[in-house]
Amino acid sequence: LTRQCSSLATKVFERINPTIVKVNNLESAELIKLINNTYRDTVFAFANDIALLCEEYNINAFDTIQAANEGYPRNPIPLPSPGVGGICLVKDPYLYRHSIKADRKSFGSFSREINTQMPGQIFEKFKRFASKNNMKISHVMIIGLSFKGLPETSDMRYSPALELASFMKQSNINVFGHD
Repeated sequence: LTRQCSSLATKVFERINPTIVKVNNLESAELIKLINNTYRDTVFAFANDIALLCEEYNINAFDTIQAANEGYPRNPIPLPSPGVGGICLVKDPYLYRHSIKADRKSFGSFSREINTQMPGQIFEKFKRFASKNNMKISHVMIIGLSFKGLPETSDMRYSPALELASFMKQSNINVFGHD
């Protein structure tokens, strides 16, 4: 808010992280956070959209994305996932979208739509696999409950793995987890 505030905040945060990015005002700082988190959500949504498209054509999404990334380091596409979690990534794309004054489409709207549906999509794929292989599954172990690994965290708020576990529990499957 002021130079003095900036100086005091820098003294606190440089103990945690040596990189301090100074901007001209609070609005810029908040918008930067929304931009970064919406970008991450969008990138993961794109990978998940590829997975949904590959599923339609019975193509292995992981192999396809790895081949797309091979020898092309400019835009590495992440691998598909059950979506994104954490308090920031699930809300910031909406805040980004609602920050836009014009009535137009926004990446924040699209990415949230795709990533929000992924736990259900994975559960449906799981059920199809079990049915196709005549398997009655009564126990499942989900490994990786938190939503990010670098830096490591035990934070499971809004974890898509927990939503996936909920779908399984509703189908009378005993779910065990480890992170």
